Formats: sequence, C-alpha cells, structure tokens
Amino acid sequence: MIKRAKEIAGIAHAGQSDREGRPFIRHPEKVAEMVVGEEAKTVAWLHDVLAETDYTAAELRMFFPEQVVRAVQALTRRREESYEDYLRRVCAEPLAVKVKLAELTQWADLSGVHHPTRDQREWAERCLRYRTLLVQWVEASRCS
Repeated sequence: MIKRAKEIAGIAHAGQSDREGRPFIRHPEKVAEMVVGEEAKTVAWLHDVLAETDYTAAELRMFFPEQVVRAVQALTRRREESYEDYLRRVCAEPLAVKVKLAELTQWADLSGVHHPTRDQREWAERCLRYRTLLVQWVEASRCS
C-alpha cells in the first residue's frame, strides 16, 4: 500500500515545486518518514494529492481502503474553511491527526534554514501553535 501511495504521489506531484523551489514530493516524503504504520505512511504520501492535483477521492478509492481515503479527505482543506474549522475536521479522523501533527512539525522545523526570514519564523511559530491546539483538542476529545 505504501509503495502504491508513493508512486501515485510521485506521478501526481511531478513537476511541482515547494516555496524554496525544491521538488514538492520531498514534503510528503518527509512527512511519511515521521509517522509510524502502514496506513499512516500511506496517508502521509497522499495527504496533498487531492488539494494540489486533479486526483479525486473516487480515484483513490480504486487503490486504497476507505479509512485511508477518509483521512486524505480530512487533510484536504476546503476553500471556504477557516484553519481552525479545518483542524477540527482533521481532529475527528485519528489517522489524519497523526499525519497532520507530523506535517506541522515538519513545517515548523527551520533547522535546515541557515538564516530564516521573519516570515519563515512567523510561519514556524504559527505551525507550532496549531500543533499545540490540535493536540489539546485530541486530548480533550473536542474534535467536533
């Protein structure tokens, strides 16, 4: 399952770059390295496929179990949605929570940036705040 997710993510994100101009696929790869378990790694590889490409949930269902597709859908922020509402949807899907916590941790990590800009530092701080909020909601069972 992980291999198939990696292949689909590679095809889906081909030619895409991150903010620093590196291949976008490095992001799901890093997130996948941070989570444990076959389903979590599968979701990590796929977590941006619906948001950043033309792939649909129906297409993912042809290859992956429903709990994986549900988690990927939960990790796909809707345009009209506030970030807190989005995190509440993520919070309701335990598999999505694992991946989102890893993603927020990865985004907040500036260790590879020699001289972070103010914007980069502010982004990292915001990611850490969202990570803390998500953990608090999960621990308090306030996910809806």
